[in-house]
Amino acid sequence: MKPVRFYGADGEYGCFSNFSVHPAEIDGVLYATTEHYFQSQKFTDETVQRKVRAARTLGDAARLGRDRRLAE
Repeated sequence: MKPVRFYGADGEYGCFSNFSVHPAEIDGVLYATTEHYFQSQKFTDETVQRKVRAARTLGDAARLGRDRRLAE
């Protein structure tokens, strides 16, 4: 069996990538992408999670998720 690889949003299985631009509803909350979900879950503060969830782009969500100052 050939492995399924999805390292980016392009290609046959790109829809499985966090960088695929598809919304996802998780636990009743709508996220613009699974990357928004992933990055928001790095924080326990709901206000910070909402800020990450509202990020305009995937890149913005990723940058916010790496910003440890938000966790303070």
